Amino acid sequence: KAHMDSHVQATMSLQLAGTKRWRLSIMDRRRTPCLAMTYGDGDVYERESKWRPMFSVVLNAGEALFFPPGFVHETLNAENDE
Repeated sequence: KAHMDSHVQATMSLQLAGTKRWRLSIMDRRRTPCLAMTYGDGDVYERESKWRPMFSVVLNAGEALFFPPGFVHETLNAENDE
């Protein structure tokens, strides 16, 4: 489920095996100064404005993805995604 990591740090993910699709977008404008727990698992699906990922990236074994804090993201198994 789409979420934003509560550690609010930059994230690097290394794909060790298989294939994974990452869908990412910058978080919506917020009303609170605190980022932690702003987007829990699946929260973006319940919001008034529909979540629209800005990026869709497929990682294969041996590839990595780096993204800064403030990105909502979800991952999907992309083994049979062709």
